[in-house]
Amino acid sequence: MATTFHSTLLDNGLNGLVNHCDKITLLNGDPGSNYMLANVTNVLGSVTLTTGAGNGDWTLQSDGAGGRKATLAQQTVTISSPGTITHIAYLDTANSRVLLVYPYAGGPVTFEHVLNTHDAYTQPALVAV
Repeated sequence: MATTFHSTLLDNGLNGLVNHCDKITLLNGDPGSNYMLANVTNVLGSVTLTTGAGNGDWTLQSDGAGGRKATLAQQTVTISSPGTITHIAYLDTANSRVLLVYPYAGGPVTFEHVLNTHDAYTQPALVAV
């Protein structure tokens, strides 16, 4: 599956992500735009975020090349169910929306990462340009 974006992001760009994304979920399957799959059914672990640029988790700034970028600080997620991470979802729980889903890439090489219950997973900082 290709990366998918909710219309909030397409209409509002980086501000839509920074101002609405309040949760990240690690998933064992592709939820597409299905909120229940992204927030409950396929979830291996999750972390709650503080929305808004400069409020602790997100920053919005110049990308150094004449554009803008949103950066999410590194997050640590405690795994609640064992399984294999295949996707990461960025959610707007206040409006029950899947803002962004992309295939999990564990580093420079894409792979599936197997996790056990109570393992900790650290989500590297995300930069969206």
